[in-house]
Amino acid sequence: MAKHLIDGLEERGIERVFLRTNTKDGSAKLIAIKIDSWRFHPTDSTVDVAAVRLVLSNEFDFMQVPITMAATPDIVLENAIGIGDEVFIAGLFHKHSGTLRNIPIIRVGSIAAIREERIPTKRFGLIDAYLIEARSIGGISGSPVFAYCGHERIVNRQLITPRGTFWLLGLIHGHFDIKQSLVDYLTKIVPSKNER
Repeated sequence: MAKHLIDGLEERGIERVFLRTNTKDGSAKLIAIKIDSWRFHPTDSTVDVAAVRLVLSNEFDFMQVPITMAATPDIVLENAIGIGDEVFIAGLFHKHSGTLRNIPIIRVGSIAAIREERIPTKRFGLIDAYLIEARSIGGISGSPVFAYCGHERIVNRQLITPRGTFWLLGLIHGHFDIKQSLVDYLTKIVPSKNER
């Protein structure tokens, strides 16, 4: 989940988060989680990820993403994951998430820019992030983003078969909706020589 969602709830005095989780019988159940059970990155406050330990019984209908699917720096390099590669986002459309159970949606797009420089955001300042061009909608913050490598690709002028087709690239932070230029934005967060 996105850290900014948990932070936002905590700022409003909410003490529990309810996760609506699909069950195998075709319905859904609410799972209550105390707000202070969520964990954030231990050293970098700009990482927009919140995690919680959950043990779900067999009645729930869910899939896990194993840690081996993470697009580590070595995986990104080995598979030449970068600009133009396709991505897809699995999430919920908050205006129609399902009446009886969650109805997931898939949004698609591509990597528009790699993590070369930190990206300005409203809530966290500069963060490490990929920029993706996607058919995105508001309300899918924290949804997983997967990079698609295909079955064969050219890496270093060699045709290779990737070890995996899909890699977990990260989580959606939000829309890039800063209304000012990067130069104007940076002058607000980086003091000039006269102000130092």
